Amino acid sequence: MQDDKSWVKFPKRVLMDNRLTSGQKILFASLLSFDFADKEGNRKEVVFPSIYKLHERSGLSERSVISGLDRLVELNYITRIRVGKKCNNRYVFVHPPTTSEPQDLQFTDAGFAEVGAKMS
Repeated sequence: MQDDKSWVKFPKRVLMDNRLTSGQKILFASLLSFDFADKEGNRKEVVFPSIYKLHERSGLSERSVISGLDRLVELNYITRIRVGKKCNNRYVFVHPPTTSEPQDLQFTDAGFAEVGAKMS
């Protein structure tokens, strides 16, 4: 059973990228969910789930997982390291060349997030 208290920090640049389908964004979030923090809170930013595990976690077909990974590599969100036929590939998260702080998410009374809203 998965830890229901855990969550995934999702990059805004992926969320706002209109070149990605919603399924590819879910796949990226699924990849992120395999990047566990160590005791100091540091993430390795390298994950190696199987296609089947990504299929299970994302709800996408195995074919959609494979084509989605290809698209994430093509758009330089991840780098794929092929290990061998009997081992899972490694996926390394690629950071943008410029760093900027993520925009704050603010919640309305209805509970919906507003990206980039300023606190008053």
